[in-house]
Amino acid sequence: MNMNHPASIQYPFPNDDGESERLGVQGAFFAPLSGGFLDLAGIGGSMRVLDIGCGTGEVTRLVADRLDENGMVVGIDQDTGRLQQAREITRTTPAKCRVTFEHCDLTKVASLGEFDAVVGRMLLLYIDDPVATLSSLQLVLKPNGILAIQEPDHSNYLVTMPESPLFATWRDRLMQTCQACNLRLNSGLHLRSWMERAGYEVTLVHLSERQDCGPDSTVYEVLARAVLGLRSKMLDNKVIGSADEAPADLANQLRKDAVQHQRTVFSSKLIGVVGRRS
Repeated sequence: MNMNHPASIQYPFPNDDGESERLGVQGAFFAPLSGGFLDLAGIGGSMRVLDIGCGTGEVTRLVADRLDENGMVVGIDQDTGRLQQAREITRTTPAKCRVTFEHCDLTKVASLGEFDAVVGRMLLLYIDDPVATLSSLQLVLKPNGILAIQEPDHSNYLVTMPESPLFATWRDRLMQTCQACNLRLNSGLHLRSWMERAGYEVTLVHLSERQDCGPDSTVYEVLARAVLGLRSKMLDNKVIGSADEAPADLANQLRKDAVQHQRTVFSSKLIGVVGRRS
């Protein structure tokens, strides 16, 4: 699989309710891994924290769970629809600290003031210049402030043991489509280097991964929603033909296959790196 530096990155998923639901399922799936990473990064207490590319607020709420009544977390995104969903979801699960969501892109973060920490998850794989983006975040970090980022390593995405032809077919089609859109599929492997080139002192590199099995796991939904969300991109890039489209019940088919053959599913690795502003 060729995962060289892409020239121009396209966000491949549609801007609709289905994508918001996909992000929610994915966020809940990775929540244990991200929560553990935030703890290792030292996020907590009365910190003022910025969550970049917050989407519907999954990581924002994980941060809020770790802050006290004097803390604050601000989630930013360019998608107004997802920000509104983030606000609505957060209202149903109130936190001790103040939680706000702002429409803002990464070129204007300086207007938000200073923060003790900046966090983000699975964002840089969609960014054309990760080093410049990370460097610009120093504008909002206090001296010695924390930058805590998690990025994926998709080089062994959703491997199953014993191997599953059904999983392999849709996993490979998904990866081919993401490649056609020039995503940085192994951005996590480069994260430490990007942070150091952006001027941060790296203090922690952390690898985490889920292993799933049985009928109750949501890993089947994670793969199926990604495949169904990329339907038009798969067709546009001739990864599939009209006769090869994924069935609407793909998640159930994947679940049945895994349970029947007692498969273990290994999800993508998340690589978390913590740096401090020098």
